[in-house]
Amino acid sequence: MKTFLPSAKKEAKWFLINAQSIALGRICTRAAIILRGKDSPDYTPFFESGNRVVITNASQVLLTGRKLRQKTYFSHSGYPGGQKIRTVEKMGWKKVVRNAVYGMLPKNRMRDKLIINLYVYEGPEHEQISQKPVEVKI
Repeated sequence: MKTFLPSAKKEAKWFLINAQSIALGRICTRAAIILRGKDSPDYTPFFESGNRVVITNASQVLLTGRKLRQKTYFSHSGYPGGQKIRTVEKMGWKKVVRNAVYGMLPKNRMRDKLIINLYVYEGPEHEQISQKPVEVKI
């Protein structure tokens, strides 16, 4: 029996996630699943699904507990004294959502290809209206 491989050229499907009053983890896991294509019957781990995800209202994401002030993001330039520690408030909501989805994607070459297909907006308006994204209920 031959192994089925989907065609490399797929038509891009657009999905819209409204992040208003929904927990950050729930939004990002759903976005990561859609970006990988794990919700489609022809899922193949080493092919890009072609799906694109638009997340709106990122500034109204729900964080539980004291994460708004206590959760920190660490980066280091490699030079002495080159560490940067930022909280969620200082980081910006677009970067917080993007980093959360980025961390949920596979740690291989596909991750950089998949994260390009994620569009995050802080407000309800987005630029992908002409693509007619399908709204995803969470």
